[in-house]
Amino acid sequence: MWFAFVKSPLGTNVRVSKAFIADISSSEEDGLLKSKLCGVYDVEVLDASIPDNLYMTSILDPDIADYVRLGVKLITVARVS
Repeated sequence: MWFAFVKSPLGTNVRVSKAFIADISSSEEDGLLKSKLCGVYDVEVLDASIPDNLYMTSILDPDIADYVRLGVKLITVARVS
């Protein structure tokens, strides 16, 4: 499990998740990270231009939308197997 501490207007809260964003990139990579994580985690490379993918990743990290505005096209998400 991964814990993220988030400050909100109502105070600090904790988000608990069984997934994390492993990598963000603006072009297709060689898959080295995916091959390293595959044995331990379920790895998925998502297209950031699809709204459903952006919504799902923004639940993991709300700041991911800023990276997409800067040109990030691929988001690699790893989940506990």
